[in-house]
Amino acid sequence: MAEKESMIMKAAKSELDTNQRLMFDQEFEKKKKSMLAAYLLWFFLGFLGIHKFYLKKTGMGVLYIFTCALAGIGWLIDAFITANQVHKLNESIAKDTVLEVKMIRVQLFLVDLNQAAFLHSLLIS
Repeated sequence: MAEKESMIMKAAKSELDTNQRLMFDQEFEKKKKSMLAAYLLWFFLGFLGIHKFYLKKTGMGVLYIFTCALAGIGWLIDAFITANQVHKLNESIAKDTVLEVKMIRVQLFLVDLNQAAFLHSLLIS
């Protein structure tokens, strides 16, 4: 799975220049979900669905609270599927972060363009 995540990260970062990659790395490190944290939450608080909230699966988290993790069956199943859920969520976070970094570049370009237009208007008048 780590190799798959590495390939996804390389593909996402390939569209970015050096400054954007640095920004991406910083933002992704802040936002990514930890496999260790997910499994610790699952093991100790899984019957309350706390790991589901951590993995942005709010509906399942609420269901787990009211059903005691589907009478424990959901808790056992999650032992096998939590890793995949962490990888999928991190993949989604990486894609969103790439878009955010690209949008920052567009916003900076628009600010520069606006400033140039302002300076041009000052020179003309």
